[in-house]
Amino acid sequence: MLPVILWCIIFIFTIIIFSALGILIYKFIFETKAGICVCQTRLDGKIAIVTGGNSGIGFETAKDLAKRGAKVIIADVQNSDKTVDEIVKATGNTEVEYAKLDLASFASIKTFTDDIKRRYDHIDILVNNAGIGSINKHLTEDGINMVMQINYFGPFLLTLRLLDKLATSKSSRIVIVASAAHYYAKFDIDDIIGAKETSFSILYANSKLCNVLWMKALSKRLPKNVTANSVHPGIVKTKIFDTFLLSSVILFVIDIFFKSSEQGAQTSIHLCASSKLEGSSGNHYADCKIKTISRIARDEQFVEKVWTATTGLLEKYL
Repeated sequence: MLPVILWCIIFIFTIIIFSALGILIYKFIFETKAGICVCQTRLDGKIAIVTGGNSGIGFETAKDLAKRGAKVIIADVQNSDKTVDEIVKATGNTEVEYAKLDLASFASIKTFTDDIKRRYDHIDILVNNAGIGSINKHLTEDGINMVMQINYFGPFLLTLRLLDKLATSKSSRIVIVASAAHYYAKFDIDDIIGAKETSFSILYANSKLCNVLWMKALSKRLPKNVTANSVHPGIVKTKIFDTFLLSSVILFVIDIFFKSSEQGAQTSIHLCASSKLEGSSGNHYADCKIKTISRIARDEQFVEKVWTATTGLLEKYL
């Protein structure tokens, strides 16, 4: 007879296998239909900027907007000529271009926004999609933790510097890609730049909480023709995990159990295109539906406190 411990191991592995099969069945039967943008809205004549559009969710978002007829500017730190060619070929829309943007550099953000404002009289859609999942704790040239700057301060500054062009549009939309990770934040406003935080998972969660916080604060300050909403795309297989230890293992698990980049982009696309969301602002979405944000993100005084601290830090760049 087999030893008891061996029977226990067999039992545990059996539970794991059947659980995995259950999740797979759920994924392929239900998830492919959940949270899919079904609107057929055309975006002809619209100008859209998608940060981090070189790959993953950003690429799928940019491709979909181009398919709908929008002029799409892929703002990325890496040259996107190959990506542009791929989107043009897939959509037939030749109004797709690349512009260099490094969110880890306030100087790069200034150069990018100055160029955009010189070339275009309006912006209709701004998708703050770019993000980093690195465990790198280095500070940027601006003295801010890399994760906090790329995920939060960079998009914040980018958006505020483009607000005049967004306000010029008859109806414009700002989409901020956040995460359900914001529920697990342990944010210390006295360390808003993330210089002291030693836990990567907390640092990442803090940056995503800040995404939701500034979406709430920004939505109250926008003219009626401009909306701002945030989105949790789900756990998606993207390059954001490339810098993690054992990233190949993480991506293997995510590939089996969670969303593809195309599925992860659906809520962002919904916020950009759905006519049902005209004038709707200040909400957090997942699977194309409004979701409840964390308790601290619902604290209006805290929202304002973080907004004031952030604008104060960025004042000389605005």
